[in-house]
Amino acid sequence: MEENYRRLKEINKKLRMEIRQRMGGDLNELNINELQALEAKMDS
Repeated sequence: MEENYRRLKEINKKLRMEIRQRMGGDLNELNINELQALEAKMDS
């Protein structure tokens, strides 16, 4: 149960970060490859 909680918490953290990035926040932390990957996700 504890393992599942940690896994879900990590997934939640990544999803929240992706949402912030898609809304234009937290982009300074990304390198060029990550920016290009985000752009490709948003184009599709």
